[in-house]
Amino acid sequence: MIKINEGQLMGEIYYAGNELHTYSNNKSLITSNYNGFKSFNELLADEFNKVILWNKNIRFDRMEYIASKDNSKALQKFIENIDKNKELIYSTADNYCTYFECLDMNDYLYRYYDCIRKYSEKDFKDLILGYFSTYGNDIYKIAKKYFDENRINFGSNIDRDYGGFFMSIPFIGSGYIVIGSDNYDSKIAAFAIHEIGHAIDLEKYLFNQMKKVSIFEDYLIEVPSTAYELGFYDYLKKNKIDIDGSMILNNMRVCNTYYWLSVLQDILARDVNILCCNNYLTEDGMIYSSRDSALYGLAYYISMHLNLINNSNKEEFLKVLNNVTTMRKEMPLEGIIELTGFSIDDFVSGKYIASKIENDFLELKRRYNHL
Repeated sequence: MIKINEGQLMGEIYYAGNELHTYSNNKSLITSNYNGFKSFNELLADEFNKVILWNKNIRFDRMEYIASKDNSKALQKFIENIDKNKELIYSTADNYCTYFECLDMNDYLYRYYDCIRKYSEKDFKDLILGYFSTYGNDIYKIAKKYFDENRINFGSNIDRDYGGFFMSIPFIGSGYIVIGSDNYDSKIAAFAIHEIGHAIDLEKYLFNQMKKVSIFEDYLIEVPSTAYELGFYDYLKKNKIDIDGSMILNNMRVCNTYYWLSVLQDILARDVNILCCNNYLTEDGMIYSSRDSALYGLAYYISMHLNLINNSNKEEFLKVLNNVTTMRKEMPLEGIIELTGFSIDDFVSGKYIASKIENDFLELKRRYNHL
């Protein structure tokens, strides 16, 4: 089973803790490193039932206060970014949701999962690395590093409904990926690719640009990882690796995006400040993370457009993804859309992605109606 290296994790926790102590008067270093350090320690406790005890002179209570205060400020910035783009986001969500409801895709959301291909551990790893190799050596090397250095944990004890997560510390210049399941199939491979996408974002762009990494503030932080994930579904199909799985999983994400955008649309129609809440209760009694509705709804919608470029011209896709990734914290949403090459009207209406969604769904429907 693919597991993280316990000794390495402990060593990096020690190193980060000592660095935090050494630079304990530097608030900027605390805000950018403390949350990751704490997550690393929680990972050690959950996976190996160990905790690292520290000298009482290290003021982690002060660091906790500084980091918490910074997270609160960043969350307000996140809400401001959504509010600035409120009309654009609302119109986009409205068009997507209306189109989705006309297709009546719900019946196929979780059906036929047993058709998804399963792999041996070696083939599973080779599949993921083979996919990233199509994006060039720089991206491939980052993905390979996470396997070679045992920075990915499958079958985690941490209970996460969304499949996996990525954590990092700038002091270390790297991070760890945790995936809840150790079922080596196309679905779990997609989860891993999504999280490796965050690692690529961090190591190829964010650290090099000295940008602060904060999911609380960066409302487009999920764009690079979702772009790699959606590209993987087409990779499975084009290379005839898992045609069934590619269609089932792609349909799953199209459906998920509907739910995220419908929740976000409802929030924007009421009060954008609801995004500061952890949970949001819909009229039909379903509970969603209010922030996730924005993070993932927007990201998958944008990445559906990026994936159209990826299918026709990979070099152009990498250029556009680079531009979107490096500029997303500096530009308003309209500017990001313009970087993709789609007009604002075409993006909001979903003109180009709608036909692909419909064709993919009808193909899935034809394939399984006879079963």
